Amino acid sequence: MSIAEAYDVPVTRRPVVPPAPPRAPATMTVFGRVRAMRQNPIGSWSQRAYEEDIVRGRFFGRSSFVLNTPDAIRHVLVDNYENYTRTPAGIRVLRPMLGEGLLIAEAAPGSISAERWRRRLRRAPSTC
Repeated sequence: MSIAEAYDVPVTRRPVVPPAPPRAPATMTVFGRVRAMRQNPIGSWSQRAYEEDIVRGRFFGRSSFVLNTPDAIRHVLVDNYENYTRTPAGIRVLRPMLGEGLLIAEAAPGSISAERWRRRLRRAPSTC
């Protein structure tokens, strides 16, 4: 029993709403998206990025994907990583959020960083 209930004081509670990044409108222009990305890259994602399993977008002629299912993430990061690359601009956007972790490391076949990436992958806990 709470103190308010003990003294018969009405208890009013507002619903708890977790913090969330702002959603970009579906009609956002290219310039609006660039402006949003400068402030917060995730703020350039529309509501679709939070509701659909896989979202494909195009930005400056390049395809980008938002993956929300464990199977899709495993496919890109573990099973088929050689076929997916990150652009230097994409790495610059992601590095402040992700640091120098596994998601930023490039794994180009035969590169020195590929071996470093594989070592990190082996040390990572298997959660997928």
